[in-house]
Amino acid sequence: MEPADLNKLSEALELPMEGNLEAMGFQIDGDVQATTEQLLMGGNEEDEIQTVTVQESFAMYLQAKPNPKYERVLDRFLADVGDRLINQSMNKHLHEWVHRELETRGVKTVEKDMSIIRAAMNYAIRANGLNVVIHKPVFPEHEAKSRPVMSRDELKALFALELADWERQCLVASLCMGAINSELKGLKVGDLSGTMLLRFPKGKTKFRERSVPCPFIGKWKPIKVGEGRIRDRLTEIIKSVNPDASPYSLRHSGEHYMTIAKISETDRAAIMGWANKGRFHQYGEAGKHNEERLVPLIDVMHETWDWLFQ
Repeated sequence: MEPADLNKLSEALELPMEGNLEAMGFQIDGDVQATTEQLLMGGNEEDEIQTVTVQESFAMYLQAKPNPKYERVLDRFLADVGDRLINQSMNKHLHEWVHRELETRGVKTVEKDMSIIRAAMNYAIRANGLNVVIHKPVFPEHEAKSRPVMSRDELKALFALELADWERQCLVASLCMGAINSELKGLKVGDLSGTMLLRFPKGKTKFRERSVPCPFIGKWKPIKVGEGRIRDRLTEIIKSVNPDASPYSLRHSGEHYMTIAKISETDRAAIMGWANKGRFHQYGEAGKHNEERLVPLIDVMHETWDWLFQ
C-alpha cells in the first residue's frame, strides 16, 4: 500500500464507526476501502477477549465435579470475596482472603480450601482459553497441632455434665467410634443382636463408610441442627472440661483407650474407619458389610468403655 493510501486509511479510521463511509463524503476505493471496512466493521470471534466470573467458574466446576464439600467451600469464598471477573488481579484477592481466614482457622484447613478454589478457577480458565495464571498464595509454615488425649477424670467430668440427648449421643459416637462432625449428621441406625448399630456414611476415604455397634446409646435421637452447629456446640462442651481439646481429641482419645485395653489393630480399624486389610475388608464389600461379623465388636466396646459408662 502506497504512503498516500496509508494516510487515507489513517484518516478513515478516525471517523465514527457507524454509517457508510462514502455517504459521509469520504471517498476511498480499492485496497484502502477493503482494509478500512475490515478494521472498522470486522473482527474475528476467536480474537475477542473471553471473560468468566468467579460465580460462573464455580458453577462450571461443580457441574463437572459435583461434591457437597466443594460447594460449601466455594459458596463461602464467593460470599466473602464477591463475584468478579477472573483476571490477574484475582491473585491479590486470594492472598487477602487467605490472610483473613488464617486469623480464625488452621493453616492446613485453609490450604485445603484454597486448593479447591484454585482448582475451580483453573478449570474455567482452561475451558475458556483465558490467559490468566492463578498462583498459590504463600502460607506460613504449618505447625502440627497437638491432639491431647483426654484423661479418665476429664472424660468422666465431660459425661457428668448436663447434656441434651443429641449432644450426649454425639459425644459418645465421637469417643467410642471416632465419629467426626461431618459423619454425625448422616448417621443411620440399625440393630445388631439387641445392640444399637450405627451406620456411618462415606467420609474422607472409602473406609470411613462403616457400621459399628454401640451399647452405650439407648435410642438415637434425630439431630435437628446443622453440621456447623454440631461442631460449635461439641467444641464448646469439650473445652469447658479441657480448653486445649476439641471434638477431634475425642477420636484420638478413643484410639488411645482401645490400645490400652489391648484391642487389636484390626478391630480398631473397623471401629474408627481406617484403611486395613483385616477380617472386615479382606472379602471385599460382602465381608465389609456383613453385619454378623460385627458382633465381636460389642465385647470390644464393653472392654474399652465400661469404666466410663457403667
